[in-house]
Amino acid sequence: MLRVGLTGGIACGKSTVLRMLQDLGAATISADSIVHELLDSDTSIRERIRREFGEGVFDETGRVDRRKLADIAFRDDSARMKLEHILHPEVRRRILVWMDGARSRGRASRWRRFLCFSRRGWKGTSTAPWPLLRNTASS
Repeated sequence: MLRVGLTGGIACGKSTVLRMLQDLGAATISADSIVHELLDSDTSIRERIRREFGEGVFDETGRVDRRKLADIAFRDDSARMKLEHILHPEVRRRILVWMDGARSRGRASRWRRFLCFSRRGWKGTSTAPWPLLRNTASS
């Protein structure tokens, strides 16, 4: 059974490749989508983010302002690692549960879009990691 992990930086094409694989009938899951769900609905994770990053990363309705949080996390390695420590265990747990379900449904291949800001902790979950690189050369 082939398991592919798409990795790469921001705007390198992970979502595009994932959609192409979905169009081909592959079972897929997106870690970014899981993160969005966690930020929207997991009160425990939101409280941990509030304690670590403060009220400034929340909007007036109490929702996590992803842009503000990303601005902090992508500028500062220490902040990024703190955010990963909060999010990655639950993201990994959900992906592994999904993989078990895909296996029990007999899906021949499974594709994941890994978190764009880290690949640590995923050793052994993919039989074929696909790093994606963005071409930054001007045309």
